[in-house]
Amino acid sequence: MSFPVSQTVNSKSVKAITETLIGLFDLAESEGKLFQKKFISTAVIIIVAWVAALLFVVAMIFFMAGAYYFLIEQLPLYQVYLIMGGICFFVMGMMIWIAVRMNR
Repeated sequence: MSFPVSQTVNSKSVKAITETLIGLFDLAESEGKLFQKKFISTAVIIIVAWVAALLFVVAMIFFMAGAYYFLIEQLPLYQVYLIMGGICFFVMGMMIWIAVRMNR
């Protein structure tokens, strides 16, 4: 069965469509690889930041315990509580200040 000339598809248009689709899939593949690299590096950065935050909290606990035990030998208990409360407020204020500065 033969088709009329008006219904046949030009081979140049088929070739152009094929090349366009191949280019589109190549672009999708390269963008996918770039996304994978960026995703992995971002995940590593997030994990490192969480570990650093955890270590910071542990260090602050040790610092506060050490300061408490040092002060309890030097001062009366109520003064130790006042100084430790002041240190806690200072650290809290510094952390809030850093968080605000990072979000600008």
